[in-house]
Amino acid sequence: MILREAIELLLKAADVQEANGLHQVGWYDRGQAATLLLDPRKCRVCPIGAIATAAGLFPSEITSSYSGAQRSRQAAVLLATYLIEHRLAEPPHDGGIGDIEVGEAINVIGPNWADKPGQTASSLATTMRAAAA
Repeated sequence: MILREAIELLLKAADVQEANGLHQVGWYDRGQAATLLLDPRKCRVCPIGAIATAAGLFPSEITSSYSGAQRSRQAAVLLATYLIEHRLAEPPHDGGIGDIEVGEAINVIGPNWADKPGQTASSLATTMRAAAA
């Protein structure tokens, strides 16, 4: 059941990523939130922020103890594992995939994948959907 929920959340996060747009090097676009007085859940987000938003959290709450954060972390680990298995990102340590923890997953998804030049919200969403398949 936990895997099914993580898959469903990752699919929903892909929709959020496409709808909100991509923000690199941060959970969400704080400048956009401040300038336009937007709820952070409506701003451009990184994939981790999209996962948290899809779970009903603020983009930066994936590591929180709020309801939904556990599912968010599971979805992040699922995505990071996919990225490593398909050689789209480097593993967090020399041992390969192993048991990836949420902090490692965040580093795999952000700096090793989503923050690379040329990434778009659409390309990231496509990969997120593939990871959920």
